[in-house]
Formats: sequence, structure tokens, C-alpha cells
Amino acid sequence: MKRSRIYYGWYIVAISAAISLLSSGARGGAYGVFIKTLSHEFELDRASVSLPASIGIIVGAILGPFAGRIFDLFGSRKFVTTSLLFMGLSVMTLAATNGLIFLILVYGLIIPIFASGSSQPIFSALIARWFSRRRGTAISLLLGVTALSNLIVLPMITYIMLATGWRTTWLILGMLSISCVPLAGWILRDDPTSKGIDLDGDGSENSSRGNTYQQGRLYNHSWRQALRTTPIWQIIGSFSVMGFCGMPTFVHLIPMGIERGLSPGMAALALGLMGALSLPGMLITGPLSDRTERRYMISLVYGILGLSYLLLILTDGAIGLFAFASVFGMVVMSTGLLTTGLTADIYGVKNLGTVLGIVFLCHFAAGGIGNYFAGIIHDITGTYTLAFITFSMLFSVALLFSWAIRERYYSARFQNIGKFDAL
Repeated sequence: MKRSRIYYGWYIVAISAAISLLSSGARGGAYGVFIKTLSHEFELDRASVSLPASIGIIVGAILGPFAGRIFDLFGSRKFVTTSLLFMGLSVMTLAATNGLIFLILVYGLIIPIFASGSSQPIFSALIARWFSRRRGTAISLLLGVTALSNLIVLPMITYIMLATGWRTTWLILGMLSISCVPLAGWILRDDPTSKGIDLDGDGSENSSRGNTYQQGRLYNHSWRQALRTTPIWQIIGSFSVMGFCGMPTFVHLIPMGIERGLSPGMAALALGLMGALSLPGMLITGPLSDRTERRYMISLVYGILGLSYLLLILTDGAIGLFAFASVFGMVVMSTGLLTTGLTADIYGVKNLGTVLGIVFLCHFAAGGIGNYFAGIIHDITGTYTLAFITFSMLFSVALLFSWAIRERYYSARFQNIGKFDAL
């Protein structure tokens, strides 16, 4: 049979990115666009109107390991298509919102159930099955395109809401998610063996290198065994701090910009800038992480994120907000691809969906708490300054956790080096 010039794994990357982009308005930072409108509509304070988003993040995090286990056992195609269909229908019901309880029930509880089947950890685990040597590059492309949702989808949602109202906007977002179902059913496959091709697209002459996964010291550990090892807790610790300190930005940056005197459209543009710059940032960090220890890259990223909050605090007005969005956006999404790549390198791909589900559970749970923390601090002090100072300081903790990982000893990428170097 004639072999395609384009490795099928790149189709998996492309369709995963397209689905993530089109369905991004149903979750994540899109809720920040609705905060001030919902607060005014239902006479809610900032902490209360942030509560459904926080609950949704925590519920999605709790469901992550279960979604990962379903993915490991049954594969991607049916799981992703079913999830997208019911997530879209659930989002459309938000058009009937009549108060805080409804928001909590639908956005905080029902939508996360179905969103977990088409989440970043699921697509990252899927891509990790198709790539080994170019894993960081492939995942960086997925997350880079997904991050463009901040530049494309969020301003679009803002203008649709201003033109048609927030209820119609939820209907449109739901339909966008449902439109992804045929794409998922058509393209998604679980691994190279399903297409009769080699890992990384290597030919038979390279199959010993490309079609088998390099074996690390902790490869093929079950999720229970993984939780009894040191690296997983170092990964969880650093990524949880990242969630607590980084995720509130996607919910609170728009209202903060409005408080600094920006229009809703300009504030949404600042958040969109973060997404636009994350693409070149990941296209740099992803390939670099394939050539060096990933812990070096992720430690550097955490240091930059901590400094970016100081930039936001010390610089007033629109200049400070856009400067922060530029620096923060350049590196923030790299944490997900670096964490995924490092986890796959250490623990392998057999149970990667479940292990990543646990890692992202802690990350998103911490993010939900951090989101609510920022809302409370704002209600008490009238500004976000104290919350962002706290976030800046805590990023140094994430840096220390990631730097301490003995990557050369545990990672499959370094198992052929000498004993002295490995230690």
C-alpha cells in the first residue's frame, strides 16, 4: 500500500485542536465575558457570580480521572463524540437561566460532566499515544491552536452578546459544540496501530526506534502504583500551584480591565492577546523541551509567570494590563504541554489518561479555589491587588517543586545514558 506523505498523527493533532477551538466557548474563560452582565441581571456580587465557574472547575477536575479511565479502556472516538453532543445541548439550556441556583446546576454541575470527555487532558493523552520523539512539539501545536480561542472566540462572544443578548449567545455556543461531533467521528483514532502505521511516522527501517515506546523506570505503572512514587507528587504540587495562581486570570482579567477604565471589548481583547501570544510561546517551548530536560523549561516558565504578576501590579491602566497579558500569555499555556510531556515520559502511555486525569484534577481543583479566592479578596478590599501579590509569591513554590524532579533518572528519554549522568 502507498504510504501517505503526511503522518496520520498530525491529522489527530489538527482535529483535536479544531474541536477544542470550536467548543471552547462552552467552558473556561468564556464565562468571564458574562460575569458583569449576569451580576447586573440577577443582582449578584462578584464572589457569587464567580461561584458557578469555580464549582464547574472543581467538578470537572474530580471527573478528570474517571474520564481518563474511560479513555484508557474504551478509546477516544465514541467517548469524545458523545461528550460533545451532550455538552452542546447543556450549554444551550443556559439560555433559560433564571438565577444563581440554575447557573450552579447547569454550568457548575451538568456541563462539566460532559466537558470532561473532550478536555485538554484527553486530547493531550491521545496525542501522546501517536508521538514519542516529537511529543512536546505535537502537544504544543494542539494547545497553541486551542489558545487562539482567547483571541478569536472571546471577542466574538463579547460582540455577539452585545448585539443579541446573553441568552442568544449561549444558544450559539451550544450549537458550535454540537457542530464538532461529525469531525470527531470522522477523524479520531486511538493509536498508530489502528491505521497500521508506525509511531512518529517512522518507516520500517526506523521501526525499532519509532514503533515502540522507550521504557522508563516507572513505565506502565498503574495509577495506584504511580501515586506511590515521588515524581508524580512533584508534578502535582507544581501544577496545582499553577492552577491556583494562573486560572483566576482567565475569569477576572476582563472585570479587572473594566475597573481600570477599559471598555468590555478592549478588556476582552487583552485576554485575547494572551491566547494569541501563547501560540508562538508554545511553538518555542514545545520543540525545545524535546531537546532538553522538560523540568528546566517548566521551572523557567513558572518564574516568568510570577514576575508577570508583579508587572501587572506595578503598572497602571491599559498599559499595565496589556503588558501583563503579553508576558503571561507568552508562557502560561506551556505549563500544560510541559506537564503532559513530562508525565508521559516518566509513566508511559498505557495508563496516561488516568494519571493525567489525577494531575489535572488537582490543577483544576486548585484553580477553582484560586478563582473564588480572587473574588473574595476583591469583595473585601475592592481590588485584585492582594490576590495577585499572593499569586506572584506562590509561583516560586511551583518553580522549586518542578526543579526538584529527577528527570534524568526517571524519564524514558534518558534511559540510555550512563549511570553517573542518570544520577
